[in-house]
Amino acid sequence: MSGISWQVRQQLLEIVVMLLGGMTIGLFRTAEQMFVVRLRLCGITAWLEEVLFWIVAGFTAAEFFYYSAYGEWSAHGLVALAAGFFLWKKAFSFQIVAFLSAISNGIMKRSAIAEERMQERAYGKTKQPHGKERRRR
Repeated sequence: MSGISWQVRQQLLEIVVMLLGGMTIGLFRTAEQMFVVRLRLCGITAWLEEVLFWIVAGFTAAEFFYYSAYGEWSAHGLVALAAGFFLWKKAFSFQIVAFLSAISNGIMKRSAIAEERMQERAYGKTKQPHGKERRRR
C-alpha cells in the first residue's frame, strides 16, 4: 500500500482544486472591480455588471465542483473555495492591480500620443512650446 487511501487523496484533490477555483473567482473579482473603476460605471449599469459577475462566479464555482467531485457539494469544498478567494484577495490582488494599472496607464499614454500624432497629420498643425500652434508648410 502507498500509505494514503484513495478517499483521502480524493479529498485532498478536491481541496486543492476548490482552492484554485476560489483564487480564479478572486481574479475575476479583481478584474471586474478594475473594469468598473476604469469605465466609471454607476447606477443601473454597475448593478447589472455586478449581477453578471455573480452569475459568472456561480458558473465558475459549479465547474470547479464538477471537476473536483463530479458536482457534489461538500463542506470542505466550500471552505476551500472561500479560502482560495480570500487568499487571492489578501496575497495577490494588490500586486495584480498594480501590474494591470501600470499596463493600462502605459496603453492610455501611448494611445494619447498616437491620437495627437494622427490629429497633427490630419490637420497639419503641430504644437509649439507654450501651447502656440503653427501651420505646416
